[in-house]
Amino acid sequence: MRNRIILLGVWLVLIAGCVVAMAAFPLFVLFAPRRAWLIAIATDDMGNEVIGGELGRTISSHAAHAQRDGKVWGCVLCGLLNWLNPGHCARALKAHDQNLR
Repeated sequence: MRNRIILLGVWLVLIAGCVVAMAAFPLFVLFAPRRAWLIAIATDDMGNEVIGGELGRTISSHAAHAQRDGKVWGCVLCGLLNWLNPGHCARALKAHDQNLR
C-alpha cells in the first residue's frame, strides 16, 4: 500500500513536469531546438512505455520492429511515418536504443 501512495505522489510530480515541459516547448523550439528535440524524444519514449514498448525505444522504433515482424499496426504506422518523413522507420530501427547511450 505504501508503494502505491508513493506512486501517486510521483504521478503528481509527473503531471507538473509534463505541464511545464509542454508550456515551455514553444520557447525551446525558438531558442533551444536541441532541447526541444530531447523533450519530444522523451515524450515519445514515455508513450512507447505506455503501449508496452521497451525502455529507451521510441514509438517509431517499436513500429519499425513490428513492421519487420509483419505486424499490421507496425506496417500501417511505418507507412504513415515514411510518407511524412521518407526512411523514418529504417532510421528508427537502426537507432532503437538511441536514448540509452
